[in-house]
Amino acid sequence: RLVMYIGGQSLAELDLATVFSDDIDDLGKWIYGPDTHHVCISEIKTLRQSHTAVQLTAGAIFQSEQQHNPEQARMLSRDCSRT
Repeated sequence: RLVMYIGGQSLAELDLATVFSDDIDDLGKWIYGPDTHHVCISEIKTLRQSHTAVQLTAGAIFQSEQQHNPEQARMLSRDCSRT
């Protein structure tokens, strides 16, 4: 969705708080929902950390685009795709 938005191919309205949030999309709702609150396995903790990192990167890309800095947005996108 973010790639389409930045590329001008989406009419969706996005805001910075939503893009940065890691508990709004389906995965975030699940990993922070009641089904996993009692789970203490390391895989869930790792998944939460990875998901948060992805959302922070998406937020940084979106913020760069909002600040009319498309080169930084592209650089962040490239960095993200290498990991």
